[in-house]
Amino acid sequence: MLVGPDKIEISDEQLNKLNDTYAELLEEVTSILTDFFTPFELMKSEGIFTGESADAFAESSALIKEYLLTRFSLSLEELQAAAATFQQKINEVEPFTG
Repeated sequence: MLVGPDKIEISDEQLNKLNDTYAELLEEVTSILTDFFTPFELMKSEGIFTGESADAFAESSALIKEYLLTRFSLSLEELQAAAATFQQKINEVEPFTG
């Protein structure tokens, strides 16, 4: 016999709110990273930032930006998948607890 909590108190509304929060976080972080790196990209494209050092800096900045965006996005996807699994497990158990 499995032993666990008598009742898990989390609603579908709370899980939906959690998913909405993850989506908002992704948008905010994407915006922050874009705002941070855009000036460097503009300086490079307008010829203000030139030379080998500028090229190397621009390339490394672009790589860092893409890495951060990708990693953050994957982290949120992992959290959303965990929440979805949790919701599925709750739905599987609910018929036996009601």
